Amino acid sequence: MTISTLAAAYLFFGGVGAGTLFFAVLAGRKGVTSSTVPLASTQPSCSMVSRISTRGMAVGLVMLAIGVICLVFDLGRPNLALLLFVNPTWSFMTVGAYLLVALMLLSGLLLAITACGCEYRFGVALMVLRAMTLVCAVGVMAYTGLLLRDLRPIALWTSLWLPVLFVASSLAGGASLILLASGIVDELPVIAGAMLEKFARLDLVLVLVEVLTCALFFWQVTATPLGAQGVEALLVGRWSALFWGGFVLCGLAMPGLLDVFSLVRREKMQPATALVAALCSVAGCFCLRMVLVLAGTHVMA
Repeated sequence: MTISTLAAAYLFFGGVGAGTLFFAVLAGRKGVTSSTVPLASTQPSCSMVSRISTRGMAVGLVMLAIGVICLVFDLGRPNLALLLFVNPTWSFMTVGAYLLVALMLLSGLLLAITACGCEYRFGVALMVLRAMTLVCAVGVMAYTGLLLRDLRPIALWTSLWLPVLFVASSLAGGASLILLASGIVDELPVIAGAMLEKFARLDLVLVLVEVLTCALFFWQVTATPLGAQGVEALLVGRWSALFWGGFVLCGLAMPGLLDVFSLVRREKMQPATALVAALCSVAGCFCLRMVLVLAGTHVMA
């Protein structure tokens, strides 16, 4: 498989789409727990949770679909993508392809049920469906990190911390897309304020996890000469501007500082602040994948 910028786009849309679905399903579970009867859906808070879940799943599905399109174009021929299912082999790409299809089918079914507002009719079956969707979402997020390892034996891509970093990044991007898609800023001030405060806490935790995982990733990769060469390309080499400006500054520093500023002042995060943090986080997710693909390809060349 030829590694190109389309591969980075596939990793972004697939991973962040799965992260979006992960939080959308969790939000839907909370909504069902809070409203086990149809009359509860008339309450503003339950209505908002249901809308967050529905819109989040819709956005997540669109992200996954775009990711699949990027993969097909990157392969060059659609029949190569079909071979993953017609003539499967034991590889991360094949397993990931099946996980991706399963996630799209399961989340599509959940979206249909949620959009109809009849979750309370399915009971245990719905709980099982949600659990299966969550497992597939985590699998797809991790798979986007393992895929690079499967493509080329490049030191920068073989670290066991890379899938962990991609999962943390996908969760951060997914939480941000949930916020952007939910329209939460238009809700009642009390409801929106509580949700934005939760977003600030969650986003800060995910940023810290990304920082720690990135440090461990660099520590492991630099143990080999070729790995150190790849890290050098990221930190001070050709792709350093994209790494420091796109991932570190935009994807980590800006959202983290805005979260800390909001929490330290003990004031509810303002909608505009939350939207800026969310946009920066999503942009940082894309820059991380792009810079890792570019730096790895540079070392390979």
